[in-house]
Amino acid sequence: MKGDFSRLTFDPKKHYRRVLMQQGRVQVDADWNEQEAINQFRAEIEARDVIGRCGAPLHDAGFQITVNNNGELVIGKGRFYADGILCENDADAGYLQQADRPEAPKPADALKTLPIGFVYLDVWERHLTALDDPRIREVALGGPDSATRSRVVWQVKILPIKTSTDTQPTCGGKFAEWDALTAPGNATLNARTQPPGADSPCLIPPTAGYQRLENQLYRVEVHKSGALGAATFKWSRDNGSVLTTIEKINGQEITVSSVGPDNVLGFANGQWVEVVDDRIELLGQPGQLIQIDKVDAGTRGVTLKSAPAGIDQTRNPKLRRWDSAGEMKVEVPATNDGWIVLEGGIQAHPRAHCHGRDRMAAIPDSECDATAPAARRHRASLLPTGAGAAWSERIASDRGLPPALPSADGGRRRPGHSRHGGEFERHQTIAA
Repeated sequence: MKGDFSRLTFDPKKHYRRVLMQQGRVQVDADWNEQEAINQFRAEIEARDVIGRCGAPLHDAGFQITVNNNGELVIGKGRFYADGILCENDADAGYLQQADRPEAPKPADALKTLPIGFVYLDVWERHLTALDDPRIREVALGGPDSATRSRVVWQVKILPIKTSTDTQPTCGGKFAEWDALTAPGNATLNARTQPPGADSPCLIPPTAGYQRLENQLYRVEVHKSGALGAATFKWSRDNGSVLTTIEKINGQEITVSSVGPDNVLGFANGQWVEVVDDRIELLGQPGQLIQIDKVDAGTRGVTLKSAPAGIDQTRNPKLRRWDSAGEMKVEVPATNDGWIVLEGGIQAHPRAHCHGRDRMAAIPDSECDATAPAARRHRASLLPTGAGAAWSERIASDRGLPPALPSADGGRRRPGHSRHGGEFERHQTIAA
């Protein structure tokens, strides 16, 4: 999450139960956020232990896949738990009209190459600020920037699979395409500060350790996926939190809501920025990285060295600052023992493959001798289905939900199965 955080301290392996405030002590955001993470982790583990990896309450089972009279896929209203994460669908929704999935391909197009596929639910947590939802600001105090929010985003998708014509696929079946989609990733990132020289074991040279004056939370994020040598990354010394809303785009000239209070927390000549909108973020795609030519604080104008393309000005376009010199190649240098130098004594060492966008590591400058954590993703299937005349018959017979499970209160819940996905992922992709 690209917020202005001091540190991200939650670690499930420490098994902390709660955070206890002490009188007369400094209060920091890291303690508050860790307590919220402890609560969320406990609630999701409890739901997973009771419901299973996936499931839905019988009285309000959501995400049932059906076909309407026009032959279109419909996602049923109701609730659904994916790996303990609550997903809510307030009303029946057409597959092509999903609120959080722009440009969803038609099912027939998704199954052009392979006629059979899995319908699955892709679930992830999206970070939102007052630039995304103005009601987050406290207008009674003049609308200052305060806390941020996160919300659960769900997207129903179709994965084509290869199967023999005489095999009836089931959610519990084994398919290479599904295994590849849900295979755990092996990408990791180690971080450290500049090690001391070897001239004297008793003296620390001035070039050792973290060399900047400010306390920073560095963010290293995959920009273009791929193997070592092909993937690229970008980094920020402020966790990617320097952000502004774009009001108008006219070629290379951009008008923004604010250029920031200064060069440290704002935008300046020569910096690199990423141009994004809600469509790009919901599709999980990277934005364009473009260098700033000049900034005019008086008119709130930002002139870029090239014009951004493919930005929908009706879908909340934004400008995010990065501190790397554009995209950097994910590679292990032959020098410096394979460590990539960022700045101020901060160094990073990538390992294995970096697949998918927004895989990241948050590195507090005071703790950058540790291996940076990676986010997790999860997946499971809702329903096997196919193209052609048997489409609606197959969906009608499967009903899109597994058998119900008795619950302690006399109700029934529908369990399912899911798979953990890879590291360095923002998306928690899950289904029933």
